[in-house]
Amino acid sequence: MYAVVADKNTLILAHSKEEAVDRATNGGRQAKISKHMESALRQFKGKESMVMALLVTDDMKKQMDKLPPQFSGLVSKMKTVTASLVVANDLTLTVNGHTGEPKSARQVAANLELFKAAASAILAGMDDLPPGVLDALNEVKVESTKDSAVLKLKLSKDQLDKLGKGQ
Repeated sequence: MYAVVADKNTLILAHSKEEAVDRATNGGRQAKISKHMESALRQFKGKESMVMALLVTDDMKKQMDKLPPQFSGLVSKMKTVTASLVVANDLTLTVNGHTGEPKSARQVAANLELFKAAASAILAGMDDLPPGVLDALNEVKVESTKDSAVLKLKLSKDQLDKLGKGQ
């Protein structure tokens, strides 16, 4: 994967260096937006500090199949993954895995809950871990909607300060 900064608001990613440079200098070819990507992009409201939208391709799924089933299972049913970061008086990160169906969304959300619980158990046993890290992990919320698994993390200024200072 290659990246080119086209301007102060645009980062171009492509599978080859030549394609990334061509898109940055010549605009590249007009991309056709899939119905899944169009749906994913509609969730952004324009007040986000940063957004990311990713179409989960068959090639990506094949690569993920090489991982243990707990990880590959998270991606096998996904159509898109989006993330948004809102920085104001607090920080809110939202990651959305769009599956297109309720059953898959519930399965992905359940796996994310298991990962969160495992991470909490592992981190709780670490003596040199800054206390703010466990607090932040406890703020992670996972839910499923009609067709997506959603992970949200909202941290207040005080929580961010605590993480930054390692208190």
